[in-house]
Amino acid sequence: MPKHIQDFFTKLEKYIGSPIMFFGSIQRIDYFPHSSDIDAVVFVNDEISTMNKIQNFLDLSKKSFKYFFNYIPLCKKVVKGYKYVIKDPDHNFKADLLIYNYKYKDCVLKDTEQIRNMPFYCAILLYILKFLYYNNLLPKSLFMYMKRILFSYIRDGFNSIKTRYDFWKYVEFK
Repeated sequence: MPKHIQDFFTKLEKYIGSPIMFFGSIQRIDYFPHSSDIDAVVFVNDEISTMNKIQNFLDLSKKSFKYFFNYIPLCKKVVKGYKYVIKDPDHNFKADLLIYNYKYKDCVLKDTEQIRNMPFYCAILLYILKFLYYNNLLPKSLFMYMKRILFSYIRDGFNSIKTRYDFWKYVEFK
């Protein structure tokens, strides 16, 4: 992760008083420094208080966070959380910041670990898909479709590809 982005997250972490954990492509070979977003998660006892701190730190409106549900197949649970997409065009980075209650920590971490430890051939395929997408050789809709199929396969094998290619997708509420 570039130093200026590390510095940003270090300041945010100190301000909110909770550790920020990173997951997704930043931990794998499919991270593209000037194209990939950074996935970050915070586990807290009080999501509303944490959102208020982040809103103050980033000077955001109260409606900046999206409320969502996410089904995690490994735990067979639906977890709820909040999401804010940080866009910093001055420093050329985008990050998805997720906030979950501590009670979901084990389940969410198991899910992120499963994806982080994907088979090597899946990581290579994901790298190729991202390369094609980031170089405008693959439309976003096809990229997202293929990525969902790949992640479903990683999470649930061939059964999910035949029947539920997008079961991992979360639902946002406004």
